[in-house]
Amino acid sequence: ASLRQIQVKTSTLERPLSTPDQSDNIVRELASTEGRLAELRQLAEADRPERDAGGDDEGAFIGILEKAHKLTKDMMEQFQSAIMKEVEEETFSFARRLGVANLESLSFTTSRMKLRQGGVEIAFTGLNRGENLRMRVAASLATLKVARARGYGRHPGLLILDSPAAQEMSEEDFSHLAGAVASIVSEIDGVQLIIGAVKRPELDAVLDRGHVREAVKDATLF
Repeated sequence: ASLRQIQVKTSTLERPLSTPDQSDNIVRELASTEGRLAELRQLAEADRPERDAGGDDEGAFIGILEKAHKLTKDMMEQFQSAIMKEVEEETFSFARRLGVANLESLSFTTSRMKLRQGGVEIAFTGLNRGENLRMRVAASLATLKVARARGYGRHPGLLILDSPAAQEMSEEDFSHLAGAVASIVSEIDGVQLIIGAVKRPELDAVLDRGHVREAVKDATLF
């Protein structure tokens, strides 16, 4: 019985002793970490601002973070500028196709759209109701086209225009808008457009009858 007790104690002691020693791995990790710290200190010393001349670790890391922040911000702004340039060009093209008269240029800032129309600088809010609608549709389609082309975003590709003719728009203008929007949408992969409107004969010439659903008399659309 004493022998069995001793054997149990021996087995219990052998298990942790037989576990592979991790000290070598820890030493290697420490050495690697210290090497990276030394490398970062050297980088910080090379470009460190004069105020960090004291040589403390905190100052070195702050210098590295400031440089990383500046580089990231510059890259983001360049990337944003390239995307917004594409959106501006597509919006301008679509707006002309949708019938915004005398549009000469447009640009986006952080919070607004600036336009030049007929030789006059004008804000988006200064447009009449019909042109305001056209610009909103143009900007939406342009943003969707650029996002699809670049593979960004998760827009489902469904656009709905509810009674666009209500925006002080003649039947001829409405017909042109519907036809132009349908043409633009056909150029963007994976986009579906639904226009809700009162039936007008002018639409027959610009819309595919196979894609038209009508509610006659007391019938419902859905």
